[in-house]
Amino acid sequence: TPLYSSAASDVYKRQEEESEAAYVIGFIRKALTEQEYVVLSHRTGLGGVDVLQGMELASRLGISPQTVSLLWKKAQAKIVAIPELKAVWEQMEC
Repeated sequence: TPLYSSAASDVYKRQEEESEAAYVIGFIRKALTEQEYVVLSHRTGLGGVDVLQGMELASRLGISPQTVSLLWKKAQAKIVAIPELKAVWEQMEC
């Protein structure tokens, strides 16, 4: 029935998007250090984590806000240096 095929199509599309997101997240993880990834993910909500501001993130990680800022800038620079990730990053509008 048309209703079933539409629902099946929606499920397939959602699975495809989740698979693509998992691939991109894996690619980002490989490009960054663990600290850079943690800062990036918590500043953007990447992977569904809570978005935290610099001060709160610094407190949770036991580092200074300046270090959070430095890690954030390093992570962004690494991502835009990889053409495949740069396009995704620009779409995220972070």
